[in-house]
Amino acid sequence: MLPTVSKTGRLLLYIVSGSMVLIKKNMKNLKKNYEKAVNDYCEKFAEIYEIDFDGWVAGVHGEVATFGDFFFNLSEIIFCIENKINLNWLLNWYDFNLEYHKKSTYNFKTYCKLRFDFERKTGFNFTLNDFEKHLLYLRIKN
Repeated sequence: MLPTVSKTGRLLLYIVSGSMVLIKKNMKNLKKNYEKAVNDYCEKFAEIYEIDFDGWVAGVHGEVATFGDFFFNLSEIIFCIENKINLNWLLNWYDFNLEYHKKSTYNFKTYCKLRFDFERKTGFNFTLNDFEKHLLYLRIKN
């Protein structure tokens, strides 16, 4: 047996239904704004590093972006832009991870901090091989 609905109940139902439409509309706007924001970050990244932004892996905005043969997480992209990271540091870290992915668990932010500290401590810019040895030593030591 169905319950009877009073006029107040119908009004309440209408308000709830209207709210659901409003929530769905706001969610579409949020998603659209989010996609625009993450795409803007990628466009800025591409402009700074003079590489082409090709899109998102599997079309999932805000996760892994492709730039030619390179794949970067959104967090790495934002970190590079906000901290004006040198392109050589980014590409060295990328190559380091490709070569030592089983031995290293350093994320990009940690890599930059370690590299900055190492350069400040030693007083010179090093070759990647010197720093790779240092990173692997730190990883094995811990």
